[in-house]
Amino acid sequence: MNTSARVDRAKILRFFAWSGSGIVQFNAAIGCVVASVWISYGGLAVVTRNSAYDWVLPVTWALAAVLIALAVLSFRSAVTRERRLRELRDEVTKAKEFDFARVLLRSFRKAGTRPGELLDTGAACLVSLDAEAVDPEDKELLETLTKKSVFLSARNGSGGDIKFLFTGNKLALEYSPIFVSILYLTASDLIIYSASVDLLGGAISLEDIHRVCLSDVAEIRIKPVIGRLARAAHENLFGEYERVLKNNISNELQTREHSVDVIKADGSALTLPAGDAEFYPGRLRMPKAGGDIERLMHVAEAINKKIAVSSAAAEL
Repeated sequence: MNTSARVDRAKILRFFAWSGSGIVQFNAAIGCVVASVWISYGGLAVVTRNSAYDWVLPVTWALAAVLIALAVLSFRSAVTRERRLRELRDEVTKAKEFDFARVLLRSFRKAGTRPGELLDTGAACLVSLDAEAVDPEDKELLETLTKKSVFLSARNGSGGDIKFLFTGNKLALEYSPIFVSILYLTASDLIIYSASVDLLGGAISLEDIHRVCLSDVAEIRIKPVIGRLARAAHENLFGEYERVLKNNISNELQTREHSVDVIKADGSALTLPAGDAEFYPGRLRMPKAGGDIERLMHVAEAINKKIAVSSAAAEL
């Protein structure tokens, strides 16, 4: 299927290449309004003290009017820029839903199993999927797989494209490529598919698949991954972060990510990155983890229960 029919990849490229922020225009608008008020006040003060300077008042009012006009233009420019960035982000969201649907079907075919062999994981789907990304005959299969899989996504290492933006009062994060992991359960095995999805081109690469016998799985565990990034090695990320926050955040960033660890009976583990990374200035105390960890804990609990039931049934 031609992905360009549904997703405008050029818009995604413009989104990640976006520079500047509407905050500059908002600040300019506020500055013009404040200046106009002070100029008007100053003109009135001069005329009140000495009527011989009556000509000052219309001059100051004219200057104030010019500044108000500039404030209106700056405000409109800021609103337009922010609206345009949100529109481009909508295309990024569409691309993720589209590409995730394609990769879910691809993972199932790579797994080499049948829908009837897959167990319901009991975990709600953590991502949105676009059914229009697949052929009509695959739509029913896609719906089935959303109930019989766990779809995890995270940043693919520290490289690639990244964009911060505010949605309301929340700092949101978009990135590409995206590392995805998809888990399936059968009566005897845990199947783990992983790949890298490039939103800019729609390519799916670095595919890998593991099949682990359930009797060899000791536990599915959620682990926080805390780290610190130095500016010297991540200048682009620091620049993008400061573009949004508009302040000097120091030369260090704290990061918090999560992983889903498949712990085997022999003590070894398969680590699957999961959830969006969180970034905080190095000088601040890191707040308590948000909703991502709760969703992932629910996923781990649901899979552990399924594995326990399946293992007990296999022993009978």
